[in-house]
Amino acid sequence: TLVHSGAELLARVCEQHWVAVLCDYQMPEMDGVSVYERLAAVSPEAARRFVLLVPEQHRKAAAGAPVRKITKPFDKARLDALLAELDTPE
Repeated sequence: TLVHSGAELLARVCEQHWVAVLCDYQMPEMDGVSVYERLAAVSPEAARRFVLLVPEQHRKAAAGAPVRKITKPFDKARLDALLAELDTPE
């Protein structure tokens, strides 16, 4: 499912179970870190499956965010490994 803003992501993510919630670092209305913080407050389960997609030029700024991150551009093998990790029962 594709959404176009942090607010839309927050509205949709609690509707069903997702293997992963991929969120761009730069989003309209709020950045990806803010989306994560709001999501963690309303749905800790969904927040555990959150992955922040970070452009190379923002790696340092996003380094302190308490969330899984993948640097863009990323390779398919790295994304596949991350999705497999998230799809494994705890």
